[in-house]
Amino acid sequence: MTKIFYVVYSIHGHEEEVRFDYIPEKISSDEIKLNNYLKIKISKQEHVEEDEISINGVTCTLKSD
Repeated sequence: MTKIFYVVYSIHGHEEEVRFDYIPEKISSDEIKLNNYLKIKISKQEHVEEDEISINGVTCTLKSD
């Protein structure tokens, strides 16, 4: 089974959703580490600073391999 993560985040009030097909288990099991990891990844993708991003929600679904 593979975990798929759907993340809802906002930058300056503009809400977006992104999918992550892989997040390391040691990170995904800790909420603080997960939020920091997501902010780093999203900031690189969106070309903004990490502190400009708010994580609004994370949903994890299982997909059979």
